[in-house]
Amino acid sequence: MMYTRSLALQHLARSWRWRAQGGVRGSLFQLHSSSSGWQDGLDPEDPWEEAWDAFEAKRRNAAEAAADRENAEDGVAMGWDGTMTIDKVLLDTERSREDEGADWEFYDFSRLVFHADTDALNRLTAVYRELLPREGGKILDVGSSWVTHLPEDRTFARVVGIGMNEAELKSNPKLDSWQVQDLNLAPDMHLETETYDAVLISFAIQYFKFPEFLLAQFARALKPGGKLIISWGAGCFSSKAIKGWMNRDQDSRIGLVLRLLASAGFVDAHVHSEHRFNPTWRGADELIVLSAVSKAANTRQTLIGLF
Repeated sequence: MMYTRSLALQHLARSWRWRAQGGVRGSLFQLHSSSSGWQDGLDPEDPWEEAWDAFEAKRRNAAEAAADRENAEDGVAMGWDGTMTIDKVLLDTERSREDEGADWEFYDFSRLVFHADTDALNRLTAVYRELLPREGGKILDVGSSWVTHLPEDRTFARVVGIGMNEAELKSNPKLDSWQVQDLNLAPDMHLETETYDAVLISFAIQYFKFPEFLLAQFARALKPGGKLIISWGAGCFSSKAIKGWMNRDQDSRIGLVLRLLASAGFVDAHVHSEHRFNPTWRGADELIVLSAVSKAANTRQTLIGLF
């Protein structure tokens, strides 16, 4: 016996109801056993059409995400604005991840969590207090979320955040402005040259598939003598971290980041080993912090090598 799509769904509706879950950005639909009929605004006479449209939109989004990944790789290969090529540090195989699904789906759910314990975060704030301008200064927080670990006793001219989740960014009281941008699909941030006094990457460097390209942009966006501060801990969302990160131990990761900084033209790289552990409390989380300085404008060189 042949059923049309509408007849099949009407038959299914007798014992089940569809519940939309955040449009096509979350799980497409969930089935719930119910005798209360249809709800959540779906058409009870022909629910298939809306369900089918949502399914098709999700399928198109997945196809577009795959195309975006290819375009991102092509764009990075051309160099920022087509004017520079970039030293290649990571192997192509090291850029893959356990979960290659769309990042916007993974980060669509707000996670108002800390990535290290209070002691480690206080150590990170201590580094910021030491390195950031005492008053004023424009800060770029990359991989930003609902909290930026800036000193409470400092006032900055402007703090800009780039992250993946709108709700988290809106919840961050330190940010004066922010933008949602997937730096694996759209790695060109179009940053103005010599604009920022510091760029912060806290607990995010492991997720970037094209770190060479991103760091080269930060080198241009920083004022001469501006600071890039990169930090991470022992844990992360491992399925979204690149294999080049997960396959290294902590000391090897430090070596990798130092190579990335050098490839982007940063100087005076420093490992803040004094903040790695709390010598008086062995139970505190590990914290790795590296900083480097942007070259003066007249000493910057066009990066060489084909990415």
